[in-house]
Amino acid sequence: MAGIFKRVEKKYLLNDEKRKALVERLGDRMMKKRILALSMAGIMVFGTACGSTVSASDGSGTAQKRGSSAQKTVSAADDTEDVDTTSSDGNTADITLSNRSYSLTYPEYKDNYDYREAKEDATFITLSGSSISVSGSGAQADATTVTITQKGDYVISGSLDDGQLIVDSGEEAVHLFLDGVSLSNDNGPAIYVKSAKNVYISLEEGSVNSLSDGTEYELEEGEDEPDAVIFSKADLIINGNGALKIDANYACGIRSKDDLVIRSGMYDIESVDDALKGKDLLAVYDGDISISCGGKGLVSTNSEEEGKGIVYVENGNFKIHSGDDAMHSNTNIMILGGDFDIESQDDGIHADNVCLVYNSSVDISKSYEGIEGSIVDLTGSSISVVADDDGINAAGDTGEAETSQANMGRGGFMDANADNIIYIDGGSVYVNAKGDGIDSNGYIYIYGGDTVVDGPENDGNGFFDYGIDCVMSGGTVIAAGSSGMLQSIGESSDVYAVVAGTGSQKAGTEVVISDEDGNEVVSYTPSKSYSAVLFAGFDFTKGSSYTASAGGTNLGSVTISGASNTIGTVGGFGGGRGGFGGGRGGWGGGSVSQNGAMTPPDGNMPGNGRQMMPPDGRIPDNGQDMMPPEDFDPSKLRGDPQNGRRSGKKQETEL
Repeated sequence: MAGIFKRVEKKYLLNDEKRKALVERLGDRMMKKRILALSMAGIMVFGTACGSTVSASDGSGTAQKRGSSAQKTVSAADDTEDVDTTSSDGNTADITLSNRSYSLTYPEYKDNYDYREAKEDATFITLSGSSISVSGSGAQADATTVTITQKGDYVISGSLDDGQLIVDSGEEAVHLFLDGVSLSNDNGPAIYVKSAKNVYISLEEGSVNSLSDGTEYELEEGEDEPDAVIFSKADLIINGNGALKIDANYACGIRSKDDLVIRSGMYDIESVDDALKGKDLLAVYDGDISISCGGKGLVSTNSEEEGKGIVYVENGNFKIHSGDDAMHSNTNIMILGGDFDIESQDDGIHADNVCLVYNSSVDISKSYEGIEGSIVDLTGSSISVVADDDGINAAGDTGEAETSQANMGRGGFMDANADNIIYIDGGSVYVNAKGDGIDSNGYIYIYGGDTVVDGPENDGNGFFDYGIDCVMSGGTVIAAGSSGMLQSIGESSDVYAVVAGTGSQKAGTEVVISDEDGNEVVSYTPSKSYSAVLFAGFDFTKGSSYTASAGGTNLGSVTISGASNTIGTVGGFGGGRGGFGGGRGGWGGGSVSQNGAMTPPDGNMPGNGRQMMPPDGRIPDNGQDMMPPEDFDPSKLRGDPQNGRRSGKKQETEL
């Protein structure tokens, strides 16, 4: 893109003039939403979490797997998803997802998405500064406005200082070919599709096309749209190998009230609000897309009709700087290929339901939360996330919550939800989070791949946070961070983990796990300060002993006896293997024996090896609610109140 556009970088495009114009148009609705998102403070609760019964079954898939996949018994998880999709080169890509608790409807690829040349009887529209000429039928020019009313091919070229192209063809299809177009409209969309069966825009080979609008639109009384440089009330398909530059000064870049499909091309979009927006579907099959926007980057909004509101990507290169979510769907996001470079002021990738990232490369270098959905499935991908709050988060209402004294969730007064799941299956995942590293209100399943978490430095969060269970059947995990909310893998796992309680350590201090012969098994140097490090899946052997050291200081040793084993002292009140409700950890400390068991302070002994009584007799009276101590101050645990937990369920209102 750099060779085509001389781009002037704008920090989320919101200079004072554009910000003022945007706020005035969106009014209290937008402001209230942003204020709420920025002011949610986390309220910590003393809760417990324990594992549920699971069984193992063989899994098969295209991503690398080590060991067997696990399924949860609380709901069907042995579904196999075999999907045939059409890739950007026209070939078929076979996708197999095994042992998943969900199913997806993939959008159908249509051959007419592909580029074709204009027909011999095409109509030619030439833009000439302050006038328009038409050669052929189906279009009429009136001063600086041209209106297309009939089915056909239309080849457009030239420059127009202040004008508009309108498509109003009823139920007939229209195909526009942009061949070096520069078109600006100070008072509305540059291209406005009022009616059509569908509209195709082809970017001609080697052409550079620029479209822009002004900061104010002339709208009918009581109306708030159109609101985009290209605005369509019909399905809109864009293809070709040319370039398109969009400068959206009013609101959105390209918006369709039905489907928006990007088949190919090069795009440079700057918008004060959303960049690419489809109501029923936003699908990208290939292309080079650079976005800098004040709103969302890629977004689809229809949550009322089944199988719609999807963001679907098969391939492409994406660079997204967004003031809101970089990618957002009110239903499902399916990324089946592509390279993503994301900086977001809100979530990097957010789906209200399922967020699937398959065989893709995603680098989220800035976000509030990195990847979020009710279900998050990261399969065979290279993922890197930097987040001010949670790195990877599965939350939201997908069904009836599973609630008990043992799995209340810990990030506020919320139930654990068996329908919230994170799958990690092959590839590599790196998370650097100020909040929880990998957080699920229900389950975490790790089938394979290499996962590394540089987790929180405050004791109000953990590198793992799950409401029910974490089942690991393959791959490796290294997680470092604070130990106040420590959780390890669950006892249903098929691999072994060693948790090293290191005490307070500075960033850059190496932790080493060695076998009983003194040979190094694995080591890690966290990028932030920490007090505990988890190593899982590194061929630890049951009955063998392992020693941990931090900064060259011996921390002790442990003999592997269960799924998770502790060396040194850790503290917390998390589930799994972290403390209150989980076995290892205790309320801020206690002593740790050779096999990793912990005796909590003040005689607060666990009653059954999994449940632990909180201090001072603070017992939940109904299995759901628990009152914190009278002197409990959530702000001291969470740090910045803006790093509080959110529900994970957002709604995009269709204007």
